[in-house]
Amino acid sequence: MRRFAYNELGEAHPVVVTEEEILFTYWPYWTKEMLRAHKSPKMTTENCLDDFIVVNWAWEVTEPS
Repeated sequence: MRRFAYNELGEAHPVVVTEEEILFTYWPYWTKEMLRAHKSPKMTTENCLDDFIVVNWAWEVTEPS
């Protein structure tokens, strides 16, 4: 299970989320926006994760928890 971290404004430590948590929370919004932009052929979980990473300036956490 991959994990990602990103900084929230005003927080001292990065927020760490799993790939599953990202898809559960971000997928509904992201797919709605992709449909609105007529980009439905590009609606894959990997593209959703890539977009989340770019939008949130996130990085993959590689060290053990």
